[in-house]
Amino acid sequence: MKQPDFRLLFEGAPGLYLALTPDLKIVAVSEAYLRATRTQRAAIIGRDLFDVFPDDPDANVHASLDRVREERVADTTNSPVLDDKGELAFIIHRVEDPTADELRTRAMVAEQELQSFSYSVSHDLRAPLRVIDGFSLALLEDHGPSLPAEGQDLLGRVRLQAQRMAQLIEGLLQFSRLGRKPLEVAPVDLAALAQTIAHELQQANPDRAVKITVSGVPPAMGDRGLLRQVLTNLIGNAFKFTRRRPDAQVEVGSREDNGERVYYVRDNGAGFDMQYASRLFGVFQRLHPADEFEGIGVGLALVQRIIHRHGGRVWGEGRVNEGAIFSFTLGGAA
Repeated sequence: MKQPDFRLLFEGAPGLYLALTPDLKIVAVSEAYLRATRTQRAAIIGRDLFDVFPDDPDANVHASLDRVREERVADTTNSPVLDDKGELAFIIHRVEDPTADELRTRAMVAEQELQSFSYSVSHDLRAPLRVIDGFSLALLEDHGPSLPAEGQDLLGRVRLQAQRMAQLIEGLLQFSRLGRKPLEVAPVDLAALAQTIAHELQQANPDRAVKITVSGVPPAMGDRGLLRQVLTNLIGNAFKFTRRRPDAQVEVGSREDNGERVYYVRDNGAGFDMQYASRLFGVFQRLHPADEFEGIGVGLALVQRIIHRHGGRVWGEGRVNEGAIFSFTLGGAA
């Protein structure tokens, strides 16, 4: 059998890699590196690594190379390649993708801006809303009888909108805080969580006759508190949107899809038009009028952010007046 050409395999690797001799001379380079840096192969082969990167400030790179040469210890940046006698023949050096680094920098800046904005919202907007609501209530209590019915109605509307704005602010802050909370990954009994949430909903709404079934839901790896919030929001939405169905049904389950575990919450409620599915997970996005179904449009955005933090995906499918199903995976955390 013909032996593979390992140089071609290396050059075709998808990552940004250099092959170095023990004295750090570059002897091979991946095509991905050449494309990302717009470098010609002839311009880099045979050169010393730190001639190519003379301004590299990262002391960890030097320490990593020293460990490979002295101790033959691999890490995420450098890996030793040994010959038949166990001697160091080459070092595979991974170069940080400049595009990925730029994207990480942008993400960090955006996160800092979101935190700053959230702080401002929390401290600068809440107090005026409390004043508006409080003064409106005082006016109604102290002078309500002397006001015409229309005046009382207008003050009631002012209070209602001030309280709604406070709810929106709290939802925004909750969404912002999710990005800063570290994940505490451990085994999670999702079936038991779903059963508990279903019981709590039925106790809080004794006038509703909703059949909630939980079956075929295996445990998962993840942050228990955050996954509880995912199930609370999804099951709570299903409970809410089946309000007009006399035979309301909610099903929590899972399935295998191409070797991937998919969890889902299905209902036979109001459903939604799939042409608006792209809006499902936006902050403050609603597909149903507020006077029909309560809510501020943050729940699904929170679900998506939690699932993404677990390395998974979430999506929804529905038909108007025929129900909806929300599915999610947990990526490497499952």
